[in-house]
Amino acid sequence: MHLDPENHSHSGKSFPPNFTQKRYIETKRQIIPKDIFDPQTQVFCVENLSFAYAQKNIIDNVSFSLTQGELCGILGPNGSGKSTLFKCCMNFVPIKQGNISCFNENIKSTKVKNFAKKVAYVPQNDNTSFTFKVHEIIEMGRSPHRSILGLTNKDYAAIESAMENLGVAHLAKEYYHTLSGGQKQMVLIARAIAQESPLIFLDEPTSSLDFHNQIMVWNTLKSLTKKGATILVCCHDPNHILWFCDKVLCLKSGKLIAHGDPIDTLKNPILQHMFGDSCTISNVENVPVVHPRFFIEGE
Repeated sequence: MHLDPENHSHSGKSFPPNFTQKRYIETKRQIIPKDIFDPQTQVFCVENLSFAYAQKNIIDNVSFSLTQGELCGILGPNGSGKSTLFKCCMNFVPIKQGNISCFNENIKSTKVKNFAKKVAYVPQNDNTSFTFKVHEIIEMGRSPHRSILGLTNKDYAAIESAMENLGVAHLAKEYYHTLSGGQKQMVLIARAIAQESPLIFLDEPTSSLDFHNQIMVWNTLKSLTKKGATILVCCHDPNHILWFCDKVLCLKSGKLIAHGDPIDTLKNPILQHMFGDSCTISNVENVPVVHPRFFIEGE
C-alpha cells in the first residue's frame, strides 16, 4: 500500500508533493552499493569476550566475527547468555574483558551517533509508553541520518520501503501502544530496516509473530543480506537458523560450544548438548527439520 503524500501527516508535516510511487521506486537504495559489496569484509569482531553479573560469569571467553552480507543466528537454551551477549555487542553494559570492534573501530571509543549509523537494534521487548503513531516510530530510524532541515526524499523512501517490506503501511496512522504484540514487533523491525545501517542486531524478532509473519520476516532479513547488510539474530528456534542463516553460534552456560554453517553444525550431538534429549533432526523432503524426539500419544 502506498502512503498518500497529500493525506499522510508527519508531526504537522506532509510527505512532499513529488514523493510519488514512481519517485519512491527511483530512490530505493541498496544498503551497501554493489560495487563495494565484499563478502570477505569483516564487519564485526568479538575477541575473548567475558562478562559477569555480581562475580558470576555470564559470558565466558567468547570470540566470533561477522563478514559482510552474512546472516548469523545465536542459538542456545534459556540462561545461556544470548541476550547478555547482545547487550555487550551493543555497548549497553561494560565488559569484563575482551574487545569488540565494528568496522575495525573499538565500540568503546565510537560516538553514539556514529554507532547508530552503523548498527540498528531490535530489542526483544519494547516498553514505549509515549503515544507515538506507527509512522513516527519508524521515522525514528532515520534519526542518525536526519539533517536540521528535517526528513528528505531519501528518508521518506527508506521509511516507505521498510513499511512495505514488513506489511505495516496500513498501520501508519495507528497509535503504537494500541497494537498487538506481534504488530509492535513488526513495526520495530521496520524501524531498524528504515535506519539502513549496514549491521542489524535482532533479539528474538519473531517470538510474538504468527507463522506467516515469522517466515516473512526471515525472508526479508535474508533479502537484506543479499543487498550487503550483515545481520545477527538471537533465536530460540533451531529450524529458523537451519532454513535461513549462513552461520550459527551455539551458546551453553555462556560458552561458545560450536559455530559454523548451520547444516554442518546443528547435528544431534550439539542439539543434545544444548537441549538434552528433547529433540532430534531429520530430513523432510530434503529439508532439515528439528522436531521433538518423543511424542505423547493420546488415548
